[in-house]
Amino acid sequence: MAKIFLIDTAEASLFLDGTLNGDQIEISHLGFAAAALKSRTIYPYPLTISTTGGQIQPTTVINPHVDDPSDAFRFVTDVEFELPAQEMTAKDGSELPLDLRWKKMPVKLTVSDPANPATNELRIGFSHLTIASPKLPGIEIDCNARLVFLGDTLQLDQSTIQIFQPDENHTVTLSLQDVHFDSNLFGLKWNDPNINFWLKLFSNDVQDTSAAVDVTANLQILTGAAPEIRLDWQHANRQRNFKLPGMSLATSASGTNAFSLLLQPVGNALNKVTLALSLPPSQSFSMLSNFAWERDADRELLNDDNRPATAPPVMQLSPTPQNPVTTVLTRFTRGQSNLPKFLQQFDAPLPAIDFANPTPSPTTVRSFKAADWQPNLNFQLNSANFKFPFLRIGSGSNTFDQFVNIDSVDPVTESDYSFTNHAVSVNVNLSQKIGALAFQNDWGIAFNWETFAFAIDHNNGIDLLGDVPELPALQHMNLMWRFKGVPFGNSGKFHYFKLVTKGYNYQIKLAPGATVELDFTKASVEPITFRSTNFTVTAKGINLTADVLDNPARLNGINTRFRFHSTQMQIVDNRILDFTLSGTGPLPPDLVGDAMADIALQFKQNAAGNLLLVAGAAQLKDTDQLDAKNIRFQYAVDSLGLDFVDDGKYHLYFKISGSAKYVPTPIDDPNGPLALLSAITIKLVECPLTGDASVIARHIGFLIEFPEPVTFSFLGCFTFELRAIGFLAYTEKFGGDPSL
Repeated sequence: MAKIFLIDTAEASLFLDGTLNGDQIEISHLGFAAAALKSRTIYPYPLTISTTGGQIQPTTVINPHVDDPSDAFRFVTDVEFELPAQEMTAKDGSELPLDLRWKKMPVKLTVSDPANPATNELRIGFSHLTIASPKLPGIEIDCNARLVFLGDTLQLDQSTIQIFQPDENHTVTLSLQDVHFDSNLFGLKWNDPNINFWLKLFSNDVQDTSAAVDVTANLQILTGAAPEIRLDWQHANRQRNFKLPGMSLATSASGTNAFSLLLQPVGNALNKVTLALSLPPSQSFSMLSNFAWERDADRELLNDDNRPATAPPVMQLSPTPQNPVTTVLTRFTRGQSNLPKFLQQFDAPLPAIDFANPTPSPTTVRSFKAADWQPNLNFQLNSANFKFPFLRIGSGSNTFDQFVNIDSVDPVTESDYSFTNHAVSVNVNLSQKIGALAFQNDWGIAFNWETFAFAIDHNNGIDLLGDVPELPALQHMNLMWRFKGVPFGNSGKFHYFKLVTKGYNYQIKLAPGATVELDFTKASVEPITFRSTNFTVTAKGINLTADVLDNPARLNGINTRFRFHSTQMQIVDNRILDFTLSGTGPLPPDLVGDAMADIALQFKQNAAGNLLLVAGAAQLKDTDQLDAKNIRFQYAVDSLGLDFVDDGKYHLYFKISGSAKYVPTPIDDPNGPLALLSAITIKLVECPLTGDASVIARHIGFLIEFPEPVTFSFLGCFTFELRAIGFLAYTEKFGGDPSL
């Protein structure tokens, strides 16, 4: 083998590699030798160099990394040639493997003094150069490059690199300021107008969203026992905004914000990504995010898509160091979806990159040290206009609209921060709107700044608390809803609801032991009450099963107390299923005596969502005979009906069909005029019967005409004709007493 050296230093060499065949060297490829990188033959070159034409002469190889340094030559005359496409890969076992490929490579060497190679000017061009590495899967840099050497020294002011952003028709020229290459380090310093290109190259999750500005970038690639890639840049007296995984960063507008992006080993690849910010004392920054809570090994973002675009992010933490510190803003593994870590720190501030004395960055981080930070990390919950995306129906203006939103957060004090647990204790005031129902509940929760999310035990759900044992009654669906909590430990608060979050199956449920009572107040003086312990709110609305309570309720109109039993009311997805309410109570005793009736009230929900009474039925209990001794009438009842009038409330009345007969008492005068009534039987056809007709009388008539008049002899000289009959609950002529 023979080599013609273009560059030869103790750290690296660039040469034409070929085979010595007589007095000809047949070039096979471009070779590169360093501690970590050597070329491999890719394509045969149509290039032959004569050893006898005075173009080359033997040389001594300086670079100790060159294999087989014998038959080494260097050019002593001007040469110019173009090498075709080639690939160059790392040597086996290299600590920093690189893969290079290019389409063509023009080379021009100008020899000023054959005896003094240090005066030679070498110009090398790379057309469509691609740089990649198996340690950085998925990352490639495409560029054109022009390197100018005087002797073996790179001339920075004449060398350029044109990065394709994103293609050869759109390039950005890097102004090189320093290049360093040795057995353990490749260092590059340049002025860059688009730092986002490099951030996006290494991670799509980190981007500077501010207006682009020129920065000085320092790139350090270390080999050896602690390989890493580190990119540093900084901004002075200029606020910058960054997009991070699921959140954002805002720096201070004053002082120096020094950033470091680190890629460190995970297995065989440099896939551990760390974005760090080095700050002096008293210079704060802010981390911001929409609402998030922990979900297994992930972070669940809960966005309110209807929130105004101008509204600030919901969660904000603005820590301020009191010592020089390098904050780990975020740390994650490329290619994995696990939850990133946020807001940690290195044990000591990162030193600036120094190519002359390269130092590996620490591979371990730690939680915030309390001594390095002001004790109040300034946590804020900007909850205005924020509604959770789950359990949401409509915008809040319609009957069945529902949502859960954050009203406010109690003030956070220094004592609420725990550097040991990297968390701040927060009391959040939640508001729930479920149709016309509106509740405010407390939610005590810990915000973990290392996950930048609230810590949730999804198996348990979220306990929603209140300060009083019973919430104010609210009307919804034509029912009054009364929620009763249970004491919550020794907190002095009461437990009403659980916000269920397990498996993303969001629900609001009654807390164990809590109840809701639903009062129907439209048909009685005292409410007809249903009680439920399984109230649940889903994405489709309210669901519950409620049992009627055996409490006496004085029915409007009838004016006697009935007890209700054996009835359940069911609500499924905001829809009250039709049901019939069963009850038992007395008929108005003044008109028909002591008698009990079973009644059935049929209920139905209308299109507006309100519960309505739509029909009634009644049946005498245990007898069909009634005896009203106070008015001397006995009744044989064929049927008993139940009806009502609706004037915003329901006023009920019975309808009696059968017959009535006047029966004098032993103390009555058997020859008196009323005694004559006992000779006839009066037919009753759906005669209204009620205990309080003050409302009903405005809507129906109580005198019911007979199909045919009934006549009888009255006082032996008159014929008395009965044409109608009615039960009057109030008779003014009798001082308000009932009458028939």
